[in-house]
Amino acid sequence: MRERDTLSDFAKELTHTPVAIILYLADLAGILVIARWVIDDIGEGLVLGVLLLVLLLAQYFTFRSIRRRLFQYERAAPQLRFSRVRQAQMYHDSPVIDARTPTFQVLQAWFTNEPANPTDRSTAREVTAKLAVLRPDSSILFEFHGQWARSNAPANVGFDDFSEQLQLNPGHIEGKLLVALKYPSDTEAYAFTRERWRSSADRRYPRFAIPMGEYTLSVALLGLNVSQQFSLQLHNPGPGQALELQPLDL
Repeated sequence: MRERDTLSDFAKELTHTPVAIILYLADLAGILVIARWVIDDIGEGLVLGVLLLVLLLAQYFTFRSIRRRLFQYERAAPQLRFSRVRQAQMYHDSPVIDARTPTFQVLQAWFTNEPANPTDRSTAREVTAKLAVLRPDSSILFEFHGQWARSNAPANVGFDDFSEQLQLNPGHIEGKLLVALKYPSDTEAYAFTRERWRSSADRRYPRFAIPMGEYTLSVALLGLNVSQQFSLQLHNPGPGQALELQPLDL
C-alpha cells in the first residue's frame, strides 16, 4: 500500500470518529427513552441489555483500532539521534610540488535515523540544520546554517561536496553535519558555512570565528517530518590542539 493511501485511510478513521460518537450517544439515548415506554418484562430488558452491550463493544473496538493505528504511526516517525564526533585533517593538491599538502582539520557531528518501528514513512526528508554558538553566559556568539557533507565513503570524514538539506533513511548510514574547521597552528577556529567556503580562499572567515574557550553548540534540525534539538559542548583549546565536541543531552 502506498504511503498516501495509508495516511488517507488513517485520516478517514479519525474524521469519522466524532460522527460515530454522536451516533452512538444518539442511539443510546433513543434506546433508553424507548425502554421506559416499552419494557414490560424481564425478556425485553435482556434484549435491551444485549443491544447496549453490542453498541458499547462496537465503540470500544473502533477506538482500540484507531489508537493502535496512531501508535504504529508514531513509532514509524523518523527519530534522529546523535551518533558520534569525527574529525580529520584535510589535504589539497600543491601547486608547487607533486603531492598533497595538509590544510585544516574539519569537525563533524554525525547523526543516525532510528525510528522505533521503521517503515516506508520513516525517512527523514529535507532536513536542515540551524546552529548557534553560545558563550558561557548563554549569549549568542553567532548563528549559522549548517551544511551536510556529501561523503565519498560511509566511514570517511572526507567529502566531495555539501548540501543544506539531508535525506536520511533508517539504517547504518549516518548524516554528517559539518560543524567547524581549524588550522592546527591557529588560535581561532571557524564555523563551517557556505558563505565562508564561497568567499574565502583559505576558508577563514572572521564573521564566524570561534575564539579559544568553551561554548555550547545548539543544533536545531528541522525537516518535512523532523523537528529536533541537540546541545553539544564545543571546546577550542587554542593553537596546536584540535577542537573538541561532545553531547550535553544524551
